Amino acid sequence: MKIINMIVMLILIMSLSGCMDTITRAWNGGPYISDKEKELYHICFEEVKKNYPISENSTERERLNWIKLIVQCEEEKSR
Repeated sequence: MKIINMIVMLILIMSLSGCMDTITRAWNGGPYISDKEKELYHICFEEVKKNYPISENSTERERLNWIKLIVQCEEEKSR
């Protein structure tokens, strides 16, 4: 009886682990963005990259500020 329970548990765990990526995406709101949002991100990314170049040895604060600039650009252009 213990062997059957163990086999059932293994099958259940293996089947659920295959769905884990999909469940995680659904839980977090999904990584899927519309084509319009994707295009807007690429435009803003290139614009910020051109106006505010970031070095390879940049600090975490500099990278976060760069991301903030991209988000600000997206907000301005989406209006």
